[in-house]
Amino acid sequence: MHKNMFEGSIEVKKVKIRGCIEHNKHSKEFETYVWEQIKEHTWHTTPRILYLLDAFLFNGHRIKVDSSFEELEEQILFPLVEHLHKKKVNN
Repeated sequence: MHKNMFEGSIEVKKVKIRGCIEHNKHSKEFETYVWEQIKEHTWHTTPRILYLLDAFLFNGHRIKVDSSFEELEEQILFPLVEHLHKKKVNN
């Protein structure tokens, strides 16, 4: 019997992404970019991010969760937004 590789997943809601973007004072255009990246990452109708312990995978990158946030969703979404911001700035 095989165990799942991941501990679980979170459903990503656009309103939560908007909250992260606004909190970090990023632009509305960046919000659209992030949402498109997330939609491309998943095959589910509602986008999901799979996680395991202290990290999650996104487009082949292992990203550490930020345990300074209380909610698991924020621990994943804020580092994801920051990861995508760095990717966009570097391209």
